[in-house]
Amino acid sequence: MGMWFLAFNVYQEAHWLPMAQMNDFHYFYAAAQIGVSHGWGWIYDPQLSRAVILVSCPNASTEPFLYPPLDAWLALPLIAIPCMAAYVVFALLGLGLLVGAALLVAGRDRLERLCLVLSAVGFLPTYTAFAAGQLSPLVTLALVLAWRWLREDRQVAAGLVLTTILIKPQLGLLVPVALLAAGYTRAFRIWMIATLAILLTFVLALGRGGIEQWITNELVVYWGSTYEQRWSLAHLLGPDLGLVADLVAVAAMLVIARRSHGRGPEVPLAAGVATTFLIAYHLTPPDFVVLLVPVWILAMERSRVGVAAAVLGWLAAWFAVGLAVPVILFECAVLGLCAAWAGRSNWTGAQPLGAAESLPGVTRTPS
Repeated sequence: MGMWFLAFNVYQEAHWLPMAQMNDFHYFYAAAQIGVSHGWGWIYDPQLSRAVILVSCPNASTEPFLYPPLDAWLALPLIAIPCMAAYVVFALLGLGLLVGAALLVAGRDRLERLCLVLSAVGFLPTYTAFAAGQLSPLVTLALVLAWRWLREDRQVAAGLVLTTILIKPQLGLLVPVALLAAGYTRAFRIWMIATLAILLTFVLALGRGGIEQWITNELVVYWGSTYEQRWSLAHLLGPDLGLVADLVAVAAMLVIARRSHGRGPEVPLAAGVATTFLIAYHLTPPDFVVLLVPVWILAMERSRVGVAAAVLGWLAAWFAVGLAVPVILFECAVLGLCAAWAGRSNWTGAQPLGAAESLPGVTRTPS
């Protein structure tokens, strides 16, 4: 089945290539060019952004830049080559990062490695992330690295890699909070200190004018669009009931994470990602690549219920481009399963697995 989904993605990409200039990467590319030539405080200027895009990436859309400065900084090494060539390099790197994340999760069994890689490259959100030149594969890899390093009790490294969430905070902002509730205090402290340092860098680089223009762009474009809101509880239930549901989801996440204290990072990671997506006000199809993390976590639980939930969740996220309700139900199901499994002493079900059979490392009690 994975090969069929992969073939579908390849078919989609072949038909996308003639329109490949309609991607999001050109925003990063143009912002990086502006930062170098005019200063970073100008990257959110709509007129300047439009002019640079029309020159460097003709036929591309020219909406104002909305992303954090970090996204533009990541494109800096590529502005020496033409925009379309840079997009191809960037998109292929993203695909490679996602394959790397799948291999980090898999053990040494070849069939398991093949299945997890196919679950990544045959995923419809993966195609949309590749086509759009989005950064969700990098966030996915960062969460998998944090998962691995927390199992190895390398909390400093895990805390540092979690700062990647700043690329697009609505993809995992609650994960460090869930880890704190689960007892990973050192990882949380490192994440908080590094995040504050990066935010201070944003302020110094942008200046008052740049920050004010960024906020203006967000209010006009980000909060004014309804398409990106349809995967949130607030959109599904209405603003008032949706806010109550958001608060309930966050409270449930904290309780679940607390119950998993000392029993590995899998429960807080899965619950943190699921809850972040439930309350996120602005999502696009490429963002659902990050849901591979809870899917893989459920699969690595290796019980029949866990594997079945992983398969159904993968399908729900695959169809999330057109259907919002199934993926919201999957995110709620992740919280339910994490609540049921939070008290276990080992994540790997009734038969604890060795390092060669699952995610490398051993589970240790967090400090």
